[in-house]
Order: sequence, then structure tokens, then C-alpha cells
Amino acid sequence: MAVNSGVKKILPYAILLSVGITVFTFVAKSSNLIKFGKTASWTVKKIKAIDIKGGIPNGYLASKIDISIDNPTDTMVRVKKPYIRAFIDGKAVGNSIPSPEITDVQPNSRTIIPDVELQMPVMKVIPLIPGIVQKILKGEKMGKSVELDISINIEGNDFTKKVNFDI
Repeated sequence: MAVNSGVKKILPYAILLSVGITVFTFVAKSSNLIKFGKTASWTVKKIKAIDIKGGIPNGYLASKIDISIDNPTDTMVRVKKPYIRAFIDGKAVGNSIPSPEITDVQPNSRTIIPDVELQMPVMKVIPLIPGIVQKILKGEKMGKSVELDISINIEGNDFTKKVNFDI
């Protein structure tokens, strides 16, 4: 019986210690994620050629985009493939397809996530850019400003940055 009562006396302290370690680990991990979200940068590294897929009117414009992620922290983070939303003149015109694909972003380094495909339905874009199909086929500039919202998910936490450029 003496051993049993000794275990009963120690058990609450063991549970308290276990809970304390769990809370500390969670807080430390959250702190690293918050630090990454505040100090890391991600942007468009390269926009590859825009193609028309599926024809007109039911098709879409597709462009593969390489995303560059800089991690200035001392912590490696696991990032889901970025999700991109595109806007022309403030109107949503397309997005990438969400993916569960994970990439490890090493500490104090740059990681490139290649070929995030942005899809924009032709019928959403045509009214905003007159003559867009001819301009794409000729390789001409569109004369519009585009905003991309690039969202990355790091271990269940979403961070979004905006990138603006002319097409």
C-alpha cells in the first residue's frame, strides 16, 4: 500500500509537469511561426508564359508562377503550396488550385516553389482587357495592373502578402 500511496502523491505533479511541457512547446512553436510570419518574405520569382487552355468561351488563361520564400529565422518551417488569387482593377479574375503539397523552408535561406498554376476563366478576363487573346498570341503587354494575393499556410496558420505588377 505504501508504494500505491506514493504513486498517488506523485501523479498530480507528473500530470502538471506533462501539461507544462506541452504548453511550453506549443507557445515556443507558435512564437516561431509568428516570428516567421512577421519577418519572412515571399513574392513572385518568375511568371511563365500565359497559355489559353480549353478554348473560348469555357477555357481559362493559365500561367505557371514560381514563388520565392525567404526565411530569415533560425527555424525550419513546413509550408503548403502557396494559394494565389488574382485581381485586375480590383475584380477577382482567378486563382490557383489549393494543394496539400508541403515544402520544407530551411532556416536562413531562400526556397523556390515552382509552377503554382494560376487559372483565370477567359470570360472573366475578356471584359477587363479588350483584345486580350490577340495580345497574348502576339506576346504584347496588356496595359493593366494586376494584384496577386499570395497565401501560404504554415502548420495550420495562414499568412497573405500582396504583389502588384503590370502585364
